[in-house]
Amino acid sequence: MQCNKYRILIHKQLDGRATELEIRQLRQHLDTCPNCSRYQEETTALMESLRLTPLPAPPGLQACVAQRIQNQRREPSSRKPSLTTGLLLGSSCIAAGCLVLLFFFLGVDFLSLPANIYEHLSLFISNFSVSLESWLSGLWNVWARFPSL
Repeated sequence: MQCNKYRILIHKQLDGRATELEIRQLRQHLDTCPNCSRYQEETTALMESLRLTPLPAPPGLQACVAQRIQNQRREPSSRKPSLTTGLLLGSSCIAAGCLVLLFFFLGVDFLSLPANIYEHLSLFISNFSVSLESWLSGLWNVWARFPSL
């Protein structure tokens, strides 16, 4: 019964999953048990021969790979920029330009930007919120002039 436990440890060791403690226990057992020692030698030899045995390629694999390579060479490239990509790139450039202009009109010193970015951002946010509030109130005044449906 004890040998079954060590045969499992032999497989764990061959798979690289055995701990150092398990390897020490296995070595101690193999020193005293000729059956398990022979089992380890046979299993190790079998695993080594399986590792060294080349596997044949499935039939038709080479022809299939060659056909796919030829098909890829014939097909025109489908990597054309889409409208979405162009719009995204264009809007990103516009946003970056607006940000640079905003920093320019706020008088941001780019050399000291990391030091005073909080001050500039808080100024921008307060100005933006005042502008947004006045725009919304003007919109509300226009909306209030229409009779309710």
